[in-house]
Amino acid sequence: MVLSLEQNVPSTHIVPSNFSTVGGFIDYTAVTASERDARAFMRHPILDKLTRHNNTLFVSEAKSKDVSLEDHVPQAVCEMYACAKKLGKTIIRGALTSGHDWIFIILKMHPDGNGGVYAESEKIRLMAVFPPGVEQISRTMCATIAGIIAHWIDHSNEEIGDDDWFTVDWK
Repeated sequence: MVLSLEQNVPSTHIVPSNFSTVGGFIDYTAVTASERDARAFMRHPILDKLTRHNNTLFVSEAKSKDVSLEDHVPQAVCEMYACAKKLGKTIIRGALTSGHDWIFIILKMHPDGNGGVYAESEKIRLMAVFPPGVEQISRTMCATIAGIIAHWIDHSNEEIGDDDWFTVDWK
């Protein structure tokens, strides 16, 4: 697996308005590839090199802590949309995080490649409150988020299936 930081996303038009464009940077790109392809991507981490890889997860980081994580979803979806257009993918999966909170997003492009629809998970908090009211990192939630990331990388360009549902057992 290769984790690329600040992947450049070339500008693309949002249809129907040819005057609106999206682009910029995806904060993190996680890719699973053969050892040869991983080495090549590490030498030159360019988005174009991912066109033949189906196991890619795009992660956006919330740019401001003064705004709720949910309010950053449109920005993350626009970045994912630009990536999907550039890579010619019909479905991509990603996540939005503040570091402590996570929202998982799936984007499905329209058949003509212009526009799409997305779904988002509920916010998952990495932190939990333990007695006597102290907020700490939850090992259970760390494991849950890591499990979702691993599963979503393996199924990054697939429709949501019955195995996409996660439950958490607190221990």
